[in-house]
Amino acid sequence: MRALFYCFSLGLTAALALITEASASPRHDVSLAVLHEDNLPRAERRQDRLADTAIELAGRMNRPLLATERSTLLAELGLGARWWTEHPDLSEFSPALGLRYRHRLGPDFTAPWLEVAGTARGIKTADSVLRDGVETRLGLTLGQRLNAALDARMGYSWQLRRAEKTAVFDTANHEVFAQLDWHASERWLVYTGLTARVGDLVTVSSVPNPKALQHAEAITPGFDFAFDRSKRRAYRIDGHALMPELGVNYRLGEGWSLDLAGTGLVANARGDNRYHQFGITASLLWQF
Repeated sequence: MRALFYCFSLGLTAALALITEASASPRHDVSLAVLHEDNLPRAERRQDRLADTAIELAGRMNRPLLATERSTLLAELGLGARWWTEHPDLSEFSPALGLRYRHRLGPDFTAPWLEVAGTARGIKTADSVLRDGVETRLGLTLGQRLNAALDARMGYSWQLRRAEKTAVFDTANHEVFAQLDWHASERWLVYTGLTARVGDLVTVSSVPNPKALQHAEAITPGFDFAFDRSKRRAYRIDGHALMPELGVNYRLGEGWSLDLAGTGLVANARGDNRYHQFGITASLLWQF
């Protein structure tokens, strides 16, 4: 599966290179981020919660394939690398590709718009083969400029992940989300959002968890689960989660900005298996 994904990636890259010069110029996005999470294994027991800090470098190219007055079709090609400082086993490299079509429903720039997107992302970890695989996402988003200062978006996405070595990370999820952007000034942007997820959740425990054992759809012994090779087990359980987000962005100059965001995760899987996680990310963004 991973070989097929990489062949498809190379094919799309070659196709983008053959697009004539008459098409619009590609747009590039590059980000350098430092992020911290307080519950990396998504564990319920306090003893199993592990905090870690990572450095992430990511880049993306958007090539317009079609551009009209109201519609745009974009091909996307991206690369990302994340290095965890305390648990480098989980560090990952992730190429991605996708298509995104957006159509504005009226002639005015404040008219609502509709977007359909599909992406595929390969996942290759440094030394945690259970997590290696491919993740596919399909989404539908509706957005509108409410006034000079406010933008709103809401949508739905379906996510499917297939791992190479274990069924624990063979997950499928449905998500609905809403986000609001406030342009406080010419340089300051404040954004907030909430995502609700229903489907497969993965949690980790270092001791046999009777609640998880009863309701888990897949279980993996922990000897090959990284985290210092401890005897942790990963459980895939059906459940739901809420993920709030709050962030602020400051424009430094042409194409450059700083971003600071906090994210949360409150999950409740079948059998009253609960866990929570908080993360914070500081990023330097460059668009050109």
